[in-house]
Amino acid sequence: MGLGRSWPVWLLFAGLLLGCQPGAESSRAGSPVDFEHFVNWQLLGDRQIIFRSSADGDWDIYFADGFGDELRRVTADRHHNRYADPSPDGSRVLYSSSADGGDFDLFVVGIDGSGPIQLTANDLEDYSPVFSPDGRRIVFERDVDFFQLFELDLDSGRVRQLTDVPWHNYAPDWSPDGHELAYFANPEGDFDIYVIRTEHAPGQDPERVVDTFAFAQFPDFDPSGKRIAFEAFESGDWDLFTFDRESGEIRRVTRGGGDDRDPDYSPDGQQIAFSRAGEDSAEIWITGADGARADLLISTPGRDSQPVWIKSPRGH
Repeated sequence: MGLGRSWPVWLLFAGLLLGCQPGAESSRAGSPVDFEHFVNWQLLGDRQIIFRSSADGDWDIYFADGFGDELRRVTADRHHNRYADPSPDGSRVLYSSSADGGDFDLFVVGIDGSGPIQLTANDLEDYSPVFSPDGRRIVFERDVDFFQLFELDLDSGRVRQLTDVPWHNYAPDWSPDGHELAYFANPEGDFDIYVIRTEHAPGQDPERVVDTFAFAQFPDFDPSGKRIAFEAFESGDWDLFTFDRESGEIRRVTRGGGDDRDPDYSPDGQQIAFSRAGEDSAEIWITGADGARADLLISTPGRDSQPVWIKSPRGH
């Protein structure tokens, strides 16, 4: 099932039962923003990126479209929306939201704000959803005493638990070939980066690939699958690092500019988008994957974070 096609019958039926029919969101969803903002369109070029912001008073998902030099809302429903991830073809956005009575569930919406559909509905907390590279599956974290990783098959609606251990597992990211997941976990107290094979979970021993820091979090594979970017806390600040899977080398990417978090490799692997937070602001920045200069990409009146590139941009 390509994400550009229609959704499976079970998913559409579930959306109707849960009241998440097209048009259920505010009519502002999909519209250009009406607040003062800065986007470095020259730096963005013909690329597209989504991010989370509190610019309009609520936590919503926004879309910076380099094809049209336009910043638009994706969600506008007066709820807390976070951890957005675009479908491989760039047509839809997956995210976690408190829209269903306070608990965080998973939703998917058109990149233009149309047709929101609720994917999960329970008394548990579902966070950090990510599409598989082929768009057929979603992996996310669910709070079942400990946060565990789960997989949702979008064709069948089947949910499969991937981890079942007495510690927390957070923020999964698919490898480009869809056979591995990187995530962070704390089996020994510190948060380290792990990699697990999706075919054999649960029950396998995950590979711990980064154990140098007390807090290493939010891993992101580069397009080759050979490097993993992550954030780590060191010397009083959050900074970005990369891990080379072949050599084992850990390289610092940013240093001392504030709290640098939420790394996401650009589609060509040459740059990393991230959020940089100070005491009074949080903005979206971009840096070379090798640590070359960092530049401001997006700034709004709110706090901006969790940038994710659209891997296959759709022109307009």
